[in-house]
Amino acid sequence: MESLVAERTADLEAERNLLSGVVNTTGALVLMSDRDGRIVMFNPACEATLGWKSEEVKGRKAWEIFLPPERIAVAGQVFADRDFAALPSRTDSVWLARDGSPRRIMWSTSAIRRHDGTVEYMLCTGLDVTELEGAKEQLQFLSNFDPVTGLPNRVLLRERVSQLQQDAAPGEVIGMLLVRSERLLRVRDSLGLGAEQAVLLLMAERLKAWKQAGDTLARVDDITFALIAARPGSGELAVLARDIVALLDEPFQVGDDEFHV
Repeated sequence: MESLVAERTADLEAERNLLSGVVNTTGALVLMSDRDGRIVMFNPACEATLGWKSEEVKGRKAWEIFLPPERIAVAGQVFADRDFAALPSRTDSVWLARDGSPRRIMWSTSAIRRHDGTVEYMLCTGLDVTELEGAKEQLQFLSNFDPVTGLPNRVLLRERVSQLQQDAAPGEVIGMLLVRSERLLRVRDSLGLGAEQAVLLLMAERLKAWKQAGDTLARVDDITFALIAARPGSGELAVLARDIVALLDEPFQVGDDEFHV
């Protein structure tokens, strides 16, 4: 019996060491708390993501460290009531790192129970998707907006035209005005891309400040802007075109240089 007990103890120790090795080397966040919410396990992935050392957070209640102020009371009440069924098995939530920066983490939560069915620990495994969310937002921006001027691109312009067609009042005329400056190419050839983009940004800012509510301004290629506008008649669109020419006829100042586009 002593031999069997010793053998079983060695097996359990080996399993514990294996589990510890997995938890400490996995890229997933692993956080375990007791049923009062006090942290008992905080793996290196948690340390790297949230900026705290394991010894600093063990014994402390997780929500008091990581959750925004408006969520602390709710989380604390769940543990106070032992209402672990109220905890979703999967959550996508924002936790605060030690420096105060928000981290978007997808958590999977499960209860570890004793033989009598009562909860002993809450085990949470998570994946930090902050950069992924940021990349998705950047991709969404780049698919709809011009990265230089921040104006809508061709893709978003088409959507805006469709929306304007739906929203236009009876009798209104929808016009697309294209504003193209060949002189921007001369600026690029003589002074470089930086000078060209500086003038381009000034053109965009002047047009954005001038356009009316409901109009859509877009950049459709290197040297061309588009303005979509709904007006009571084609005569008003002709006036609009003349106004744009007059607006852009004024020179642009970049450093010591003056540009006419």
